[in-house]
Amino acid sequence: MRSRSILVVVMVVFSAGTVFAEILYNVIELGYGHPYSINDNGQIVGSAQDGSWQAALFDATGSGANIDLNTLIDPILGWNLEVAYSINDNGWIVGTGINPDGNNKAYLLTPIPEPTTLLLLG
Repeated sequence: MRSRSILVVVMVVFSAGTVFAEILYNVIELGYGHPYSINDNGQIVGSAQDGSWQAALFDATGSGANIDLNTLIDPILGWNLEVAYSINDNGWIVGTGINPDGNNKAYLLTPIPEPTTLLLLG
């Protein structure tokens, strides 16, 4: 995986003949997949292929460290998350996958809060 930057330029010519160029976008290669949604935190979700199609959280740096969302859930649940269609600013992800009964169903992933430290007084 490599990061590629592509210069996208818009040229505006004024009547005096002065030309201004403005960089509009930087292009980052995300790998082989289909990104579907990006939130205000820059998190990108979709589906990526690494042998088979899996729901993915794309690495927005382009370094190729995409995350298979199946690695973020307990395998004992029996789900195969295939596509992530959207992510909100709280990190909630909706998509479709195969449930334990073998049926294609919608899912919602919600982040589990990190445990808080308990202060025990004794």
